[in-house]
Amino acid sequence: MPTLNRLLAAAAALALSAPALSITLNFEGIGHQVRPLGFYDAGAASNGSIGPDHGAVFDNEALVLTRGAYENAPSPNGVLTLFQDLEDSLVLATLSIDGGFVGEFSGFYSATSAGQISVFGAGGPNTPALGTWQVASTNGGDCPAGTQPYRCWKPFSISLAGQVGYSVVFSGIELESLYDDITYTPYVPTAPIPEPGTWALMAAGLAGLAGAARRRRNA
Repeated sequence: MPTLNRLLAAAAALALSAPALSITLNFEGIGHQVRPLGFYDAGAASNGSIGPDHGAVFDNEALVLTRGAYENAPSPNGVLTLFQDLEDSLVLATLSIDGGFVGEFSGFYSATSAGQISVFGAGGPNTPALGTWQVASTNGGDCPAGTQPYRCWKPFSISLAGQVGYSVVFSGIELESLYDDITYTPYVPTAPIPEPGTWALMAAGLAGLAGAARRRRNA
């Protein structure tokens, strides 16, 4: 009987999906003034470099910098900014995550002007946001002295409260906000829990296997 119980417990564990691990986009290894595009979807950035398969795609308004007027970034060799080649314009850069994400959408930012981060569900930006974060200038009184305007980094975190996000819109003035170590947890649907009748059939089958194993040992 203990063997049967262990087999049933193993079957129950297999019936449910294991939780997904969080993914962090650190913008390292992409290149300077390069649009990431499908780099994090096993595709190509604008310079042709190929990245890992994280199911994450940026639109044409996102740009990676590896040097410039910033310091102290969480991952020092690459940050994300908003860019569309129109000086002092409001830019909306979109990150789409295939399959969705759950839990919290988080990361770090450094900014010299106000902006916003908005998370949307399956309906996209034409539907109400699941959550938002107001980006403010990080050059306040608690910012230590330094040589670069983008030297202070603050964390952000948007809780999805049990909902599934599919896209994120970063809005702000062109080149006046930087982002790094963007982290999310992919959504992994759980398998439906079997009905009692299904459990009974599984138990009968596993009991038969256990009995056959005992008979072979006693033979």
